Amino acid sequence: LLEFGFPGLRFPAELERGFLLESTPARLRQFFFSGFLSLLVYNGFLIVDYLMMPDVFWLSVQLRVLLFSPLSLFGLLMIWHFRHAAFWRDPKWLDLAVLGSGLLAAVSLLVILVNASGPWRDFYQVGFAVVVMYGNQVQRLRFNAALAFSVILQFIQLGCLLWLPHAMNRVLWPMTLLMLTMVGFSLYANYVMERDERRRFLLAQHEKELSKELAVINADNCTGCESCLEVCPVDCIHEFERILIIDPEECIDCGACEPECPVEAIYSLDETPEKWKNFIGVNAEHYQK
Repeated sequence: LLEFGFPGLRFPAELERGFLLESTPARLRQFFFSGFLSLLVYNGFLIVDYLMMPDVFWLSVQLRVLLFSPLSLFGLLMIWHFRHAAFWRDPKWLDLAVLGSGLLAAVSLLVILVNASGPWRDFYQVGFAVVVMYGNQVQRLRFNAALAFSVILQFIQLGCLLWLPHAMNRVLWPMTLLMLTMVGFSLYANYVMERDERRRFLLAQHEKELSKELAVINADNCTGCESCLEVCPVDCIHEFERILIIDPEECIDCGACEPECPVEAIYSLDETPEKWKNFIGVNAEHYQK
């Protein structure tokens, strides 16, 4: 996978489960804190509503402050309260939460647009581009979910273009081009960020496997002289009964200990003699107990 990549942003099933489970706690924190910030921005657009479409300002207040905000706050607090619940092990629920909040915000903009009649209404469609950025960049939906989210919002914007009466026809296609550009750029950035996140995960898994396999101490030969312990730069070698054990999580595979052993009890994985291969993994098993 590291050599050939993963253009479909999908690992084999076992590795995919590990990746999603490991990344979920950080994504939950991201959803919670950025959700509060996004809610402040969402309500800050009341200023735009007042300046551009004063005829529906009270409707905007009702939608933003009295309906959407309480529902969003309740949802955020519930998610934080149950953040350790077992159902979060299935990451699709977090993507559904982001999709739901983004689509509700888009629907509120659509309701305002349908009921407005001012001359600036056509410019208001730029709000859909802001919602796209919320899902694809702020909350960082997984790419497939971000793609579906973007397509839905683009169809909503096109529906406004085709079926609502317009005061300024010249701005309609520039608004649509702006929306398409935001969708394209945000999806590309979303893809690159998830690809890099997956690559970091693979590298971390690769390093863990190396640390478990490359540092092997042969317990039959080890006398506990501590020569290796003295040269270890990260203090990953510890005494256990009469021998020394290497912590695979702390070991950086520098190889400094191997030549220092006076009885040749330390080997790299490839150089371990056949008769002592049973000691491969002993260190890792000890630290997993």
